[in-house]
Amino acid sequence: IPGRFKDYIATPKVNMYQSLHTTIMGDDGNIFEVQIRTEEMDELAERGVASHWRYKEGKNYSSKEEQKDINLTYIVEGYAFDSKEEAEQAERELAKVRTLNAKLDEDNLAAIKMVYLSALEQNIFETQIGLSYLRNLQIHLINEGVLRSDEKPLPIQHSKHKMDLEIRRIKEEYREEAKSVREEARKRVQAERELAKQARMKCRSLALAIGVLCALVIGMFIITFTGDNPNIINYKNALENQYSEWEQELDEREDAIREKEAELNIQP
Repeated sequence: IPGRFKDYIATPKVNMYQSLHTTIMGDDGNIFEVQIRTEEMDELAERGVASHWRYKEGKNYSSKEEQKDINLTYIVEGYAFDSKEEAEQAERELAKVRTLNAKLDEDNLAAIKMVYLSALEQNIFETQIGLSYLRNLQIHLINEGVLRSDEKPLPIQHSKHKMDLEIRRIKEEYREEAKSVREEARKRVQAERELAKQARMKCRSLALAIGVLCALVIGMFIITFTGDNPNIINYKNALENQYSEWEQELDEREDAIREKEAELNIQP
């Protein structure tokens, strides 16, 4: 039917819905609506943020139920989160997205842009759920010529849980490194103390040896100067004294001989 073709692939809806829509009329006059999309688009339409039929029909669908169905931990709308806190934040953002989808008119570009800019300024979305929604709003606004591609870009968000884990890992590595450095410093100080102790013991031994040597030298000098035996120091005095003794002994013997000669009347 003319005028009944819509390309939501080139221009997705604000709730990230993508599909080709058209309307045909059968031979019997009945009108049929045809939707053409890929498996990924269909999965997103049926299970993702774009599943507008759940909240428009008043059906409550909790991602916790989906989590039980697929038996995974912290799964929200097909996204896996590292912590319970992040998953709960994603749940809250998902509720905001559904509320906005229910109230926003995709043809009211001014309202969509206001929501996009306000969400960025207030930083109301932190998880992939909300950021994906903002990304879809951004694409829709750019395609409609309302927003430039370089205007108000989306920030790059990092997982708070992963950042906390990384911080804890860095702190643990720092503590281990500090512990290793302290242990190395302790060993070095202990080694230096041991070397100093050995040096003191060597100094004491050397001082004792020098003292003993000095005592021996002093003793030798005392013995040398006070002893009667000839030595390298007092040999001259010793020889002179011995010669004097010999000379005195000869004089005494000559006197004795003269006395004997006088007694015997022997003329010399």
